[in-house]
Amino acid sequence: MALRKHARFVQARGARRTTPDIGGEETALSAAQRASARNLQLELSIAADGILDLCRLGWLDADTTQDPGAGGDAVAELTNAALSLRLRRSI
Repeated sequence: MALRKHARFVQARGARRTTPDIGGEETALSAAQRASARNLQLELSIAADGILDLCRLGWLDADTTQDPGAGGDAVAELTNAALSLRLRRSI
């Protein structure tokens, strides 16, 4: 349910989904690059404003703002939602 809520929020803000005519995965990565893809573990610092944004957008509960695990989970969920929507960076 949270993913659907976020998808509506993203659409309301005018974010664009990628479309097949822009180019498929084959053009972005070679077969060798796709074959060598592995899990990646990150260490991430998030500024206070970023934590507040995660709370305002509903990705992080205000009671867990000091919990690094909850913050990491919120960023991972947000990232997965963006990937599932196939959002591209707008410059």
